[in-house]
Amino acid sequence: MKSRIFRAGVVGYGRIAESAHVPAWSRLPFVDVVAVADTCPERRAAAAAALPDTRQYETCAEMLGAEALDVLDICTPPSDHTTSILAGCKANVSRIVCEKPLAASQAEYRAISSAQATSGSQVYTVNSWFQSDLHRLVSKVLKSGEIGRIKHIELRTLRPDCALGVPSWHPRWRTEPRYAGGGIVLDHGWHQLYLMANWIDADPVGVRAKLDTLLPKHAPVEDFAVLDLQFPAATGRIELSWAAPSRTNDGRIVGSRGTISIEDDRLLIEARGNIYAEPYGERLSDSSYHPEWFVALFGNVLNDTNRLEGSNNLREAGMLMTTLCQAYGRPADMLDRVAAASSTHVYAAVEMPPMAVGWS
Repeated sequence: MKSRIFRAGVVGYGRIAESAHVPAWSRLPFVDVVAVADTCPERRAAAAAALPDTRQYETCAEMLGAEALDVLDICTPPSDHTTSILAGCKANVSRIVCEKPLAASQAEYRAISSAQATSGSQVYTVNSWFQSDLHRLVSKVLKSGEIGRIKHIELRTLRPDCALGVPSWHPRWRTEPRYAGGGIVLDHGWHQLYLMANWIDADPVGVRAKLDTLLPKHAPVEDFAVLDLQFPAATGRIELSWAAPSRTNDGRIVGSRGTISIEDDRLLIEARGNIYAEPYGERLSDSSYHPEWFVALFGNVLNDTNRLEGSNNLREAGMLMTTLCQAYGRPADMLDRVAAASSTHVYAAVEMPPMAVGWS
């Protein structure tokens, strides 16, 4: 019997699409990328040159009107995510894959959740760090019980600048609120928070945030953040910076019987009087793209025939949206709240009520 071929369309042909998403789809033999939509003429030309068998469109709506797609892959900035997702749900595209953050406000998240529920679509956020060696090795150590019950986790992501987009379209869009919706909290905090919640195996119940803009080039969004999180039986801290001297990822996990030190190239586990290392295949900070992670992630999406993974992913997105909106001090909306240049914002700890849709 001939294997099914999934027809995929990509929205937004920027760096993440060009360097990670499209290369990953091309490594899956049962997927054909048949169309690309991008508002920038230079990017449509780049897509046509790199993918000569694809058709090019200016908008997602135009592409959906002309193509019968099985997969819609959204690689645009956050300001476009909800519009493209809702269009995909209206067209009943079976699987809709979207870069993080899924949305820029809780209201947008609820609109996405409602649209999915009344369509034939399943929406997935690209939580790519679940495919990393870091997550695999930490999960293995935690499952072994070596360090006991988790008491505290600290995770740091340090960068000398925000990731730059393509030169032909707003290369510093991550510092423009109308496109990004926020700064480093939305950009890197999303990944760190879902890893932390997964390892603790619980949703946070409170958050206290300190946001700052240290470098004028990042204004008006925040380029530095410290999030202190309360979980039912543990605590967490996430530190983020676009103003660091170099790229690195590190952290530590403190358990009742031992610790895991997270270094850029390995884990160091100290438990039961022993210390040993678990190396990664590559440094965590080596790349912003990690296309091999996307191959595994996209394969899981296409194999999610009972939609259990998709349901869990969407519920998780609700938790992430609630927590990050609270960190910004705006429970209802994030797009119109950004840090002022060279100022510090400190918010009192808050208890987070369950969202009406998607998680509890």
